[in-house]
Amino acid sequence: MATRVAMIIETRKAHPEQKLTAWLVYGR
Repeated sequence: MATRVAMIIETRKAHPEQKLTAWLVYGR
């Protein structure tokens, strides 16, 4: 859970493009 929360926080701080990449990578 802790890892997931940290990932969400990073995604929030990340830029729009980086956010999309994170969704594609972690989405799968």
